Amino acid sequence: MTADLLAPAGRGVPELWHTDDQFARQLGDPSHADVIRWRWDAFAAALRSYFAENPDTQVFHVLDAGCGDGINLMALRRILNELGRPSTLVAIDLNPVRVERARAAERAGDRIAFGSVTELPFESGRFDVVLCNHVLEHIARPEQAASEIARVLCPGGMAIVGVPNEGCVLGQLRNHVLQRSILKATDHVNFFTRATLRHLLISAGLDIAAVRSRGFFLPHLRLLNCATAYARGRRILDRAGRLFESQAADLLFIAYRNRSRGTVARK
Repeated sequence: MTADLLAPAGRGVPELWHTDDQFARQLGDPSHADVIRWRWDAFAAALRSYFAENPDTQVFHVLDAGCGDGINLMALRRILNELGRPSTLVAIDLNPVRVERARAAERAGDRIAFGSVTELPFESGRFDVVLCNHVLEHIARPEQAASEIARVLCPGGMAIVGVPNEGCVLGQLRNHVLQRSILKATDHVNFFTRATLRHLLISAGLDIAAVRSRGFFLPHLRLLNCATAYARGRRILDRAGRLFESQAADLLFIAYRNRSRGTVARK
């Protein structure tokens, strides 16, 4: 959830972007907490399916590429424990503030290291699962990051990749017409749609297995905050997102590296 590489000039100090407490900000707010729980449920479903499809794998190796404060690490560790299969959990992030927070909090990583998603410090085929959640929109070279994710996956390994759907029509309406100040303040350098993220992952050598979406992209933050302040408003947006999937707020792709070849059973 943090920046990799340098953001364009004028957008602040990239390594210190988003230094607010993610646990307090995201889990402490009902609207954000609903989003986080939806992601966690999606992660759990994907991992449950993957583990069931690979009964011969002795130890599952999982990487959180861009872990931030460790908010998803906490969920991954809980999910892995509940699934009851031997596993290791590794995480990296390029933001030194967040790496230290995740380490200090001991929020689930077997190993939490400083590193770039565009140059993952692991040998090829190392992981069964790579999670890269709300990271690629920050990266100046997302194609290199996608290639690295594919490289470190074992044959048949699964990538879980989430991004905001900011390239959709309503996202462009917000950023270029109704709330142009966002482009001056954001550290996002990519504005994905279903089509562009699909192309990115396929070009990296990954096979798309499923796409999930959530919410509805309201084209102004003030309007969004008003709508999501209440549970009823969040439910209405979720229904709108299901009716108009191209204008959903969030995208989550499940993809595999050479799925037909199966995973490599490793100790």
